Amino acid sequence: MDLRIELFSPLHKNSIAGHFLLRNRKIVLTGQVNGVLREITRSADIATDVTLPALTNGQLTIDVVIETPASSDSPASRPCLHVRQLMQVAPKAGGVGFTIIPFAWEQFELHKMQESHSNRHLIAGLHPLITFNPATKLMQVNVLMLDVTAYWLRARLAQQHINGHYAWLAEYIDHRTRLRVVASLAETPMIWYIVCPKSLEASAEISPHVFYSPADHAELQPYRDRERYFFDMDYASGKRSYKLQLIPNRAKVDVFDGGVLSGYLAVPTDEARAVHLSKQDVTSQQPAPRPLTGPEMQRNVFRLVGGTPEKPEVNIFNSSMGFSKAFGEGTKTQLLMIPQRTHTIGSGIATKAALPTLYRTIISVLESNSWVLGKARREKVKVGQLVLSCFSDAGASMWAACKVDAIVNELKGIVCMEPMPGAGNAPRDATFRQLKKRGKQIHYLGSWKSGQFSIAKDLRDKTVTRLYPNPENYDTVFSLPPKMDPAVSPFIYFRTLRFLYPDEDISLSGKQMPLTEERVLLNEVRRSMNIADGPLTPVDEKRLIDRLFKEVWIVAYYHRLATAGGEVMELGKRPFYGEENRYKTFLQEAVEALN
Repeated sequence: MDLRIELFSPLHKNSIAGHFLLRNRKIVLTGQVNGVLREITRSADIATDVTLPALTNGQLTIDVVIETPASSDSPASRPCLHVRQLMQVAPKAGGVGFTIIPFAWEQFELHKMQESHSNRHLIAGLHPLITFNPATKLMQVNVLMLDVTAYWLRARLAQQHINGHYAWLAEYIDHRTRLRVVASLAETPMIWYIVCPKSLEASAEISPHVFYSPADHAELQPYRDRERYFFDMDYASGKRSYKLQLIPNRAKVDVFDGGVLSGYLAVPTDEARAVHLSKQDVTSQQPAPRPLTGPEMQRNVFRLVGGTPEKPEVNIFNSSMGFSKAFGEGTKTQLLMIPQRTHTIGSGIATKAALPTLYRTIISVLESNSWVLGKARREKVKVGQLVLSCFSDAGASMWAACKVDAIVNELKGIVCMEPMPGAGNAPRDATFRQLKKRGKQIHYLGSWKSGQFSIAKDLRDKTVTRLYPNPENYDTVFSLPPKMDPAVSPFIYFRTLRFLYPDEDISLSGKQMPLTEERVLLNEVRRSMNIADGPLTPVDEKRLIDRLFKEVWIVAYYHRLATAGGEVMELGKRPFYGEENRYKTFLQEAVEALN
């Protein structure tokens, strides 16, 4: 034996040979023998022993290829990993055995590598997914994480009963980012969603940013059978949902694939885009239920969705959170990773000591099998410091992760969007104090001054790195009814002003988009208050806003502001509906601060 090649996972003690994602695998060695390029070895084994012939030019190419297994629902396999390593081989003195030296590896866009040689690029040295011991001639190829993007999106976009959420992502995800889907051979979570800002293409350093989502608002693997979940086209397409008990003592809810993901990533559309989409009738192609129910609901504004004139219901949860915009505009180095949850074990291994191994492997897969981290690099990507973020009850995942030295040692800082603090606030407060002692940054988004997510003044002053909103703006941003002050809170002002000037709004006016029942209800509210048609007096403006927001669930209102709200916005001239209004969410500000 001159060389041994093994497929391995750094997180598995036992053999991975039987894993369903590795069924379609091959190891191929090619080289010139007697001047002719030919295949030397082809194997489907998890480990292959190779005896080398004399090579004409001393060059050996090793290819390890894994494709998604074919199934009845998905008969065409799709590539999910391709590792190509070039070795220099020379006979040892005396003619017994060979000296084998890795000299280059090939980078390519996995799903385009067959199209043209220009989609491939050589980089000197050893492949980031390979370890090699020249003394023992053992080469190990890390297959812990696989890029299943091609299979995953095709399975969800090519179905007759498609739910539509991934189609929405194609329309709404920020043009400065791209989405990849990675599958893990390790413990749950199996699926990781990766948001890749285009700014990373020029960055020598990539910093992983792992977001923990809450149990009641997360992409979920609905049952324990990972293989069944991976190949369940009815669930993937939205033809079938699953009722899950996400929260104890609460009603079971329908869970669909892709819906929550689109809510986190999709960017609220501007006015012109909303008008365009309404004319394209995009929504007619999507069966209910769906959280994104039309272009007018994709704007970052408050909407009237029901109730009575005396108790109108203002919707606060339909606007997308725009994570892809926050990272697409806000970062030069951070790569967003969103691990799935299950309804039984939460964030799983993503909060354990294995996390650095997981995210480092993801980065190695992306830098070698795609262009999303840069094309034609001269050297391997440097992995920077870790950032963790969480929302709502995923605070439990954050506090657990921050107890693990292997994670905290890699940590730069955390971003907390109104996290559940734990019993008596003790888990949260202890975590903040410990991180502060170790020099880590703490960014807190939401109602930090009052309510169930508030932070004690001494922690705010001495422990938290930065609060969002800023202290001088807090009472204006986090107030109900909302304070209509464009100088202090333009974000809130923009969201709310449409109720006062309905004839200037694209959907309330009916001029640019079909008139909805929202305008009918708004008129009924005004009549019930004896407010005449036409321009409002300052007194009536305040009365109307007070009525519309009287019945808002205050905790939910603040909760959504923590993820989708902000205090930075450049308003157009009033009336400004129909104009572009640039803004930053609290999350985007925090991402920028952590660059």
